[in-house]
Amino acid sequence: MDDKISERVKELRLAMGISQTKMATDLGIGQASLWAMEAGQRSIKERHLKLLTGVYGVNESWLKTGEGPMFVPMDTTEKAELPPKKQALLNAVAGLSDHQIDVLADVVSVIANQVLAIDGNKKSPAPKGKA
Repeated sequence: MDDKISERVKELRLAMGISQTKMATDLGIGQASLWAMEAGQRSIKERHLKLLTGVYGVNESWLKTGEGPMFVPMDTTEKAELPPKKQALLNAVAGLSDHQIDVLADVVSVIANQVLAIDGNKKSPAPKGKA
C-alpha cells in the first residue's frame, strides 16, 4: 500500500467538506485517531478503507495508490442494471432532504461498524465444495 494514503484520506475529507469529527464518527473512531491517521502517525486499517469506499463511494484504487478518479463513477447504465430492491432504495434516498440524508448516513455508519466488527470476529467459511 502507498505510504501517501494518509494524505489521500485528508484530501478526501476536505473534498467532501466534512469535519474530522464527522469522518471519525463514520469510521467508528475518535477524532484524535483520525487526526493521527491523516498526519501519518497511525496506520489506516483495512476495515477503515472498506468503510471509506462503502460510505463515501471512494475509488479503492485511488485511495490505496492514488491512481484513477477519487470517486467511483456511477453512470445511468449502471443504475438501470440494479436489482429492483437496490433501485427502490436509491429512489427512496433520492427523495430525502439533506438533513434526513445526514441522519441516514449516521445510522448506516453505526450499522456498518457493527457488521464489520461481527464479521471480523468470524472465521471465513470454507469455499463450497472444499470442506
